[in-house]
Amino acid sequence: MNSHHIGGLTKTTMPSIWSKPVETSMSNLKKAKQPPPPIKLFEEEQTQGKKGNYLKIDIRSVPEDPNSETFSLDVRFFQSGTPKQWLDFKKTFDKVIVGQNLTTGPTRYQMARTLLKGEAL
Repeated sequence: MNSHHIGGLTKTTMPSIWSKPVETSMSNLKKAKQPPPPIKLFEEEQTQGKKGNYLKIDIRSVPEDPNSETFSLDVRFFQSGTPKQWLDFKKTFDKVIVGQNLTTGPTRYQMARTLLKGEAL
């Protein structure tokens, strides 16, 4: 703890856990008796998907304009995985919803049924 006197007042500051870099690893978390984080601290290697594990979808730059430029997006089917993999899938799924101009519930539902497999349904 540090104490500072400012204009007749004493200000006490507590040391911050953020004041110095701490190596974050699973062994440090075990020593501190902390539960493991729901999303891993380290990036996982991206494995190249086999043909048939993803769907190529054409996305429009301006979804409402049928003449706008299009680009292809490879979307992996999601069956199960880590929370990080789910969040990555959800981000890509949101791009598909916007890029395909899927504005109604039934069309969004159908796209979700197309991209979700197995346990994810």
